[in-house]
Amino acid sequence: MSAPYRIVDLNSFSGPPTGNEIIELSQGGNGSYQTPLSTISYGPRQPVTIATAATYNLASSTYGDILVNTSGAVVVNLPSSLTRNGAPASVVDIDGAPNITINPAAGQTIIGQSSISLTVPYGGYTFWPIGTGSGGWYQK
Repeated sequence: MSAPYRIVDLNSFSGPPTGNEIIELSQGGNGSYQTPLSTISYGPRQPVTIATAATYNLASSTYGDILVNTSGAVVVNLPSSLTRNGAPASVVDIDGAPNITINPAAGQTIIGQSSISLTVPYGGYTFWPIGTGSGGWYQK
């Protein structure tokens, strides 16, 4: 079967999404909507907690929120938006004294910037991938 795959019966699907599966949501013959399966939760979307100053490289297949629970310097490197299959990336401060820098993949931007700083206590960003051209991230 060539990509993208169309899943008709989710009961026959097992395992985490690989990024090529499309799910069709229909409304009883009144229209339908297709979306990548990866944008729909596969089990719980467990958050990733960063508790010490560090650089964290977000994997393309990590769909949970990034929770930063330290006042130490944290750098979050986003993957290429072209590999996210429509899934957003969220970075949230839960410590109250953020020192967070968020970087896009090489050659991409985040809302036109080469990096974004998160400095608002208990603030956060959710970035949505631009899946065409050279990619990048935008905020709704």
